[in-house]
Amino acid sequence: MALHPRLRETMVDGGVTAPDARGLMPLAEARAALRGATAFVKGEGQWVDDVYVLGSDTLWAALLSLEDAAELVDVARRIDWQFQPRGMDNTDLYLRYGEGLVPWLATRVDEHGVLHDRPWCVVPCLLACGGDAAFELAWRVRRVAGRAITLAPAWLDRHPEVGAAALERLAAAGDRRARAHRVALAARGHAPAITAVPPTADDVLAHLDACAARVMTGAVSWPSLDGAGPTRPHGFRAVAARAGDDWGLAIERIEGERKGGVRGARIAVYAYGSRVRGGAAVSARPLALDVTAAPKDGFGDWLGARVAEDLEAVTGEPARALAALALPADARIVAVVPSLAHVAPLAADPHPEDAVAPHVVPSQSAVYGALAAALAA
Repeated sequence: MALHPRLRETMVDGGVTAPDARGLMPLAEARAALRGATAFVKGEGQWVDDVYVLGSDTLWAALLSLEDAAELVDVARRIDWQFQPRGMDNTDLYLRYGEGLVPWLATRVDEHGVLHDRPWCVVPCLLACGGDAAFELAWRVRRVAGRAITLAPAWLDRHPEVGAAALERLAAAGDRRARAHRVALAARGHAPAITAVPPTADDVLAHLDACAARVMTGAVSWPSLDGAGPTRPHGFRAVAARAGDDWGLAIERIEGERKGGVRGARIAVYAYGSRVRGGAAVSARPLALDVTAAPKDGFGDWLGARVAEDLEAVTGEPARALAALALPADARIVAVVPSLAHVAPLAADPHPEDAVAPHVVPSQSAVYGALAAALAA
């Protein structure tokens, strides 16, 4: 097999002037360069022909020149990665060793499911690997240290066929997280939808779990329980509706501290459902309450008191939520929950070291379970 052009360049960068028949550093030379090496460091630099070669470049070329993936895994797992290879999106190891690289990538994941992206080729190489073993590893990762990426959705979007099949197997065994990611994969346009028509309660909860975990589209978050100033919450209402086989759930968040103006108090409407583009959307509408007589100072406290007294006077009739759900005006409202006991997940993929309270997603909430049952009835 011809050597990938990228690897030929890496050999040049590594000062390999006499490659072997593979196009790589001769095997004996590579093994000698790595013998006793316990750290990947920058090292000294020197000119080789017209290329300035660092010690790290030579070690990298040697790592790419071992006999097979098994030998690479054995050598790489004992190395302390104090420096980086060239290129933050470096996939050299994958280009050379393919899926056989996965056992070494697995050594970069700690007991909390945190993937340590050092060297910084770890994430690009894992995203390049597309087999079942790579899925299992990506699925185990809850957070990536060193990169702002949620790994599971990124991997699934790169390998949707393998990912969809694996998620369906896990979902069939009762894994709610897998079911949510499978729904999200379809919503992102990378796999066929699997939601029943009409939807089941589990379908609705999987959809909501995906939105709460922020893996549905990446554009719309789940309404927060906290906030200050214009995002200070005063209460939540849920409105669930059906129109034929279509369903929608609006979570209305009454928020704000100002009587008026650009950042005045409002109702933020988080819409989820079968007709909502991308599965989730957020919009806003004015308060239904006449605030002309309300005090300017202390308006937030005044509004909170009004919400506690009569939430519907603040939000208006539940039917006002139908437009945000893209449902027709004659859609059937199947449930309204004033003073909603809203849930707010800690993170898309929580892990123990960040947990300051029990992780809750809609499928773990009795209230959301009842809403889903009403939508599926």
